Amino acid sequence: MLVRIISTLFIILLSFSCIVKAQNLVAVHHLGQPSFYTQVTDAVSNSQSGDTIYIPGGSYSIGTLEIDKELHIYGVGHNPDSSKATGFTLLTGFIVLTEGSDNTEIIGLKLGISGIGGGTIYFGNIASTNFISVSNCQIRRCYISSINFRTDDVSVKFSNNTISENVIFGNIETSGYAPGVENNFFTNNILGHLTTIGSGNLIQNNVFLTGYVYGVIQSTIENNVFLLNGCCDGGQNLNNIIRNNLCGFGSGFFTSSTNIIQDNIYNQVSGSIFINQSGSIYQYTQNYHLQITSPGKNAGADGTDVGVYGGIYPWKEGSIPPNPHIQSKTISSNTDASGNLPINIKVAAQDH
Repeated sequence: MLVRIISTLFIILLSFSCIVKAQNLVAVHHLGQPSFYTQVTDAVSNSQSGDTIYIPGGSYSIGTLEIDKELHIYGVGHNPDSSKATGFTLLTGFIVLTEGSDNTEIIGLKLGISGIGGGTIYFGNIASTNFISVSNCQIRRCYISSINFRTDDVSVKFSNNTISENVIFGNIETSGYAPGVENNFFTNNILGHLTTIGSGNLIQNNVFLTGYVYGVIQSTIENNVFLLNGCCDGGQNLNNIIRNNLCGFGSGFFTSSTNIIQDNIYNQVSGSIFINQSGSIYQYTQNYHLQITSPGKNAGADGTDVGVYGGIYPWKEGSIPPNPHIQSKTISSNTDASGNLPINIKVAAQDH
């Protein structure tokens, strides 16, 4: 672990020295050796399976970026306040995790809008044919439009993927046949709603700003906060365990007799839930810690708070990715007597 931290820190500092001299460079780490590119698309194209890609702060156009190998992609984060020293990592376009991308990680970036489907991460394939199974991927601490699992084929499976600690200002959804999305983890996200997801999934400690869970079967829906009506239409959610959720509506929305309903908290006024939150659009100035008087305190099935600060993936302040983070920098406007440019960089290791 120490070797990896030192190696990662070396690449970050080397990338930063390149930034000072020229423009933001994307670093590809392959078997201990870094190489640098000006474009994210070139870095992905020239990488090999298992490589790690570090994307510094800045804006990069990616169009349709297809990932067909295992990659570990790290930005510097998407929160403007936490990335003051570097700027946040912004990619404009959309990402497709296709055949060969199992075990890929995408962490700490903002995916912006550019054309149809912009800002979306697709699992499988954008095309309506030739569906691909994708498993064991992680999307963490990103700011994205939506996540779409592409399938109309019962034999195509999306399993053991982890979607956690993201701001998703649209939806998590499938394009077609939902049962192929199974045994995934949707945890500690702030999002709109989640629709037509298949069986065996864990939907835990999320905050749903605009609505509902719909078309979910044989899954566990627990420790979430649902702000608005329209959640969990019982006629479309079957054979689930729905427990320890805090809801801005009454118990009538959990209507199906096939669901197991336990220890949910109903009819909560939105202004009484969080320390500072209003409306249906995420803002960086909002505070999603529960008010001390909220009945959701320590009310999760595991004894932690409901919402994004409880559970197994509690929300990290600033959404900082787990790699070493540049907290501050000071760059002199003049060289010293020896012709060197004085630079002072403060870097902090992250515990998770």
